[in-house]
Amino acid sequence: MKSTPLSLDTTDHADHPGRGGLERLAVKVTDWSERWFPDSYIFAAIAVIVVALGAMAVGASTQGVARAFGDGFWSLIPFTMQMAVVAISGYVVAASPPASLLIERLAALPRTARGAIAFVALVSLLTSLLNWAISLIFGGLLVRAIARRTGLRVDYRAASAAAYLGMGATWALGLSSSAAQLQANPASLPKSLLDITGVIPFSQTIFLWQSMAMTAVLIVASLLVAYFSAPAGERARTAQDMGVDIDDAGDGIGRPTRPGEWLEYSPLLTLLIVALGAGWLVHEFTTKDPILAISNLNTYNFLFLMLGMLLNWRPKRFLRAVAKSVPCWRADPVSAVRRHRVHPHQGGQHGWHDAVAPPGIGFRLGCHQGIVLCGDGRIFRGAGLLRAVGRR
Repeated sequence: MKSTPLSLDTTDHADHPGRGGLERLAVKVTDWSERWFPDSYIFAAIAVIVVALGAMAVGASTQGVARAFGDGFWSLIPFTMQMAVVAISGYVVAASPPASLLIERLAALPRTARGAIAFVALVSLLTSLLNWAISLIFGGLLVRAIARRTGLRVDYRAASAAAYLGMGATWALGLSSSAAQLQANPASLPKSLLDITGVIPFSQTIFLWQSMAMTAVLIVASLLVAYFSAPAGERARTAQDMGVDIDDAGDGIGRPTRPGEWLEYSPLLTLLIVALGAGWLVHEFTTKDPILAISNLNTYNFLFLMLGMLLNWRPKRFLRAVAKSVPCWRADPVSAVRRHRVHPHQGGQHGWHDAVAPPGIGFRLGCHQGIVLCGDGRIFRGAGLLRAVGRR
């Protein structure tokens, strides 16, 4: 496969004439962050080292710290799996056909470019209180839908950043807060931590009036920052200016081609399973305090899985959404040539092939049933195996 450089020049200058103070600051911070911020894994690794050094500084032996690290490494496996289901179920709901229809209608509401960016921020902030994964996917798809509008010159960089505000500002005060969920679920807590803190229900964390007041303040502050820091007019860089493909490829699942596929395309099984799930959920919420019921992470995940199954209607579409939510390979950011293996059954020449992208452009690949399924839902074979899906 021939290597094709992708040219997405996003260089901007903070001293652009007519730019406001907050806008200039936003551009400078963005430039600095793109240059100096490493992958999030680096922060996690640094935190492990800092905690280990801190333990040794207060008298723990090196061997004791190493033993504690190894013994405790897998202690959060149940909670890790539960949070993975949060991400999968959130994606399945946000990418469903009814959600797509809602996104298109919401994208038509803003009347000004800055208003559109503030609107994206509001949607991201509010949905993050329900489910952080829904916030990420729903917000990103909303940005793409707004970017497809003609006659509204929206800065694609600012809109994309606004779509992440839910994760940056309010998600930890919502129902999918990992800290609140961990403390509310004794089965997910390591015993050593459970002995110290005990179980802390939502009524003592995210549902405290202080937490809700903090959420309101964060939402207002975030909206003001999103609005006043967004480049406007000719300073805005649209998706088209940046060479980003925002066309909606659709999400059709076709028709069954053999008798064995009939049930995959029929909503019958979906309706029966959702009916069973709805019966259990009704029992949970009517026999328990609703706050305690939703505090249970298994109940929370089950609710969104059933909702995702219902909104996708057909098992075929539901399974496809689940597959797209967990791509099997991803390289992000790409700052040099990335090499990937192409097998004969993928429709390309067997061997290693190169793809070149400038810094900050991510590639997302998912392997599914002998083809390559990109994170944005497009399927490629051979020379079309790689597709840039946007900046981080």
